[in-house]
Amino acid sequence: MMPRLKENPIVRDADDFMRDFFNIGKVKRVFRLGTELFSAAQPFIEKQTPLNAVKSLFMVGKVIVDDLEVWPDDYFDVNWEPPYNQEFNKLVLRALEKKPCRVMKTSDESSVIHIIQLEDVKFGYVLNTKNDYVDRIFVEIDKIKKAKELIKRELWGLMREDNVVLRSSKKSKSDYDTGSITLEPDDAFKSMPSKRSTEYSAYLKRCIDAGVSRSVLLYGPPGTGKSTMARTIVNALGMRSFRIRVEDIGHIDTSSVFEAINIFEPDAIILDDFDRSSDQTSLLETLEFFQNHVKLVIATVNNKSRLDDAILRPGRFDELLQIKQMDDDVVKAVLGDNAESFEIVKDWPIAFIQEYVKRRRFMDEAEAQESVKELAARVKKLNKYDDDSEDEQGFERVIQPSFKKLKLAELLLDGEVRKPRRRRKE
Repeated sequence: MMPRLKENPIVRDADDFMRDFFNIGKVKRVFRLGTELFSAAQPFIEKQTPLNAVKSLFMVGKVIVDDLEVWPDDYFDVNWEPPYNQEFNKLVLRALEKKPCRVMKTSDESSVIHIIQLEDVKFGYVLNTKNDYVDRIFVEIDKIKKAKELIKRELWGLMREDNVVLRSSKKSKSDYDTGSITLEPDDAFKSMPSKRSTEYSAYLKRCIDAGVSRSVLLYGPPGTGKSTMARTIVNALGMRSFRIRVEDIGHIDTSSVFEAINIFEPDAIILDDFDRSSDQTSLLETLEFFQNHVKLVIATVNNKSRLDDAILRPGRFDELLQIKQMDDDVVKAVLGDNAESFEIVKDWPIAFIQEYVKRRRFMDEAEAQESVKELAARVKKLNKYDDDSEDEQGFERVIQPSFKKLKLAELLLDGEVRKPRRRRKE
């Protein structure tokens, strides 16, 4: 019977009101105040003399004055409201940390109220000094819109870099840790122009200039430079980018991701390791939001076969581009002064080429040769990538008008056209 009653919205609202009205802080306050007032009046109650009357009067006055001090549970009442959810606390505090702040002590020795004013907007929060924890950041309810504009301005000032990466911290077992998001300059991948990235950037520019947003999936074996290519394309187009690791999205409330996009207004979004998501259904809504708010979305995956067909259709990902290996230009750029090793390492994943370059800084020629053998053996042991059934050049045929028409024999070699089998004569 009780569960059914709780499903009734009127009963549920009444229950919430009563719980709020008789919360622990308020009940403790009432009992404490009543007890202290009774104790203050006790001398006069026991013996009604002028001296006891004056004594009790002063004691009652002291109790009342003490009660006027700030109570942390009651300060931010219904006239205040959080502009963001708790995952944004660290970001908002970062935006406000160097602003003038008024600090107010409270009845709880471990709780201190901070009030910060930006223009005509007041921000406030209660800091628990025992664990350096802030539960909520509040704003006067009629200033919510203005508060978000000010926080956006402050964060833009802090994050002057064109490219930003969103990271998440998982919720810990602590009752005080709700998890959070952070935004940092994105310097994980350097731009390395190549013939392929230049051609594809030119194609995407045509799309965007025509008012057509694009979402692109780069897929292929690990270490083939997919993330580097994504960064190179974004930089070539002169776009402000916002990079997200898909595995982080699982630890962040979707609304927080959307709010971060609204704050930074990027031109492009880069989604790393898209096939690592544990909940692909939730990604559909996220992809559609991105499509409506940015000009370009580029995602990278190692194994496209792990993705649902619903994600691979146009509208989620408009174009699929296979990256089997790094362009020669990129390999040579990574090798730098070790270009003589190009033919040996050109098919290696980028991490192995970078390791080889590091070793060449201190190895002599004999050691370098042995190092090549060791790294080559490790590369060979890597699991074979089996998502290569599609023609690597398939989509590039669409974007290169000068691509010559292939002969039937070439198509047969590529596996795109097959002759029908002839039936044996019986």
